[in-house]
Amino acid sequence: MDFTQDELQWIIEHVFLPPRLPQKSDPEFVRKEIALLNALVNASDSFLDMLQRMGVAQTTLKTWGYIQTMLRNMAYLHNSESFSQGIIEKLLREMSTGDVLPLHIRAQNAGVIF
Repeated sequence: MDFTQDELQWIIEHVFLPPRLPQKSDPEFVRKEIALLNALVNASDSFLDMLQRMGVAQTTLKTWGYIQTMLRNMAYLHNSESFSQGIIEKLLREMSTGDVLPLHIRAQNAGVIF
C-alpha cells in the first residue's frame, strides 16, 4: 500500500507517539485513520497468507481469521459515509461465535467492543 508523505508522517506520530501534542484538530484525521486501518487490513492479509503457506495449526489460522474480520469491519465502518444504526445492526447480525466488533465513538472519545 502506498501512503502519501502526510499519511506516513501521521501514522508514525500516532502509532509511536507524537513528538509534541497537537495544538489543533487535524481536518484530515479521518482520511489518515482510514489509511492506517487499510494498511492493517493489508498486513493481516499478508500475515495470514504467510501462516497458511507455513502450515501452522488450524487454531492459529482461525484466530487470525477473527482478527482479520475485526480489522475489515473497523475499516468498513470508517470508510462508510455515515455511522448509522443500519450498518451497526448489519454487522452485529453477521457476527459469528468468536467475532469481535470494536466501535469507536469519536464524539464521546469512547470505544465499545461487542
